Amino acid sequence: MRNANQGIVLLACSVVIFSGALCLGLAGLIEAISPHRGLNYGAGCNLAGIGLLVLGGATFLITFLRKKE
Repeated sequence: MRNANQGIVLLACSVVIFSGALCLGLAGLIEAISPHRGLNYGAGCNLAGIGLLVLGGATFLITFLRKKE
């Protein structure tokens, strides 16, 4: 890492990844606990969770693997 700012970016990316995992877990709870099972109320939450995981993971890898100058 070149400077302290990259460390802050990596920390922010890890928070986004954690948010995506939490979102996927909550989507499972929505489908499990909801009295209206099978109506795909958790589908939007699943989509948001996957999006957060992909975005956070890609940003983390890009920042982590950046060449030192």
